[in-house]
Amino acid sequence: MAEAESVARTRLFLSDKTGLNRFNGKVIEEDTSGRSPASLINLYENKIKSKFHTNNIYFESRNENILSGSSDAGAAALGKCIEFLLPGEDKFLLENNLRRISESVGRSIFGGLTVTEVSNNLTKTTNILNAEKFIGFTILAFTFQHERKPSDEIHFNIKKLNEYPE
Repeated sequence: MAEAESVARTRLFLSDKTGLNRFNGKVIEEDTSGRSPASLINLYENKIKSKFHTNNIYFESRNENILSGSSDAGAAALGKCIEFLLPGEDKFLLENNLRRISESVGRSIFGGLTVTEVSNNLTKTTNILNAEKFIGFTILAFTFQHERKPSDEIHFNIKKLNEYPE
């Protein structure tokens, strides 16, 4: 079996024309929960528009061959776009803002082995081992014989903990 590349391909468009936000080719409807990629972009919109003299910002994101952690990968890819456009932005604050999309985004920002800690209602991910340390390892994936809870349900319940920031 040929190995397929696992990747989140995300592009942020700056344009004078209006565009639609898309994920895996489908238009994303406006989300008022504050947990969407569009809500994250809105946090940085004025700075980006001012710096690049543009009227509109929209994105396209496509996750290819990602078995688990697709929301992490997409959030991290969008974060890399923002970091590229606004290199002076506080990386700690950006990581916490990316949690609007995925609570465990830090693992995809850094790759390898990470630990995420919560302190004073803010989260910080630290890289323990770089991804290169895992060259030669094989990851096995398999299906379970029983019904599993989707990650959204797990993340929703984690956010109920007192230690987790609002």
